[in-house]
Amino acid sequence: MPRLKSLRQLALASALAAVSGTAALACGMETSWVEADYNAVFADSILSVSTVAAEDPTMIHLTVEAEVPAAGYSNAALEQVYYVVEPADGIYEIYVMANPPAEMAAEVISTVEMSLDLPAQADGVSGYRLIAGGNCVTIMLDSNGLPPPEDGCAVQNLSV
Repeated sequence: MPRLKSLRQLALASALAAVSGTAALACGMETSWVEADYNAVFADSILSVSTVAAEDPTMIHLTVEAEVPAAGYSNAALEQVYYVVEPADGIYEIYVMANPPAEMAAEVISTVEMSLDLPAQADGVSGYRLIAGGNCVTIMLDSNGLPPPEDGCAVQNLSV
């Protein structure tokens, strides 16, 4: 019976390590979830996505306009998901997030804008999936005749 108890302890310890490790990865350590503010929430929806070449030719500058349910949202940001193993489809996820107002605010639909520079050409990267609370948009870097991903997201092709 002592061996069974130690196996249970090992299984429990492994499960706890996996959960805490996953949470740390999902939160991107210190810099994710909008400047480590754990009150940040997903924006309601993505209204528009624009991409332009960044100053560095190996990067693209991504700008997103998103809708939030009230005035006073702050620290809008595009938060990259950090992976232990690269996604099989090469599409990396980015969360569209903002901090809700700390106090009561006018309940009027508002917009926030956020930007991020991302690699335009990197091994194993075929695109970026931007995720908000109510919709998502997948940016394909170079479609090369590939069918769009079947993830339910709107698709934009970008030739770099």
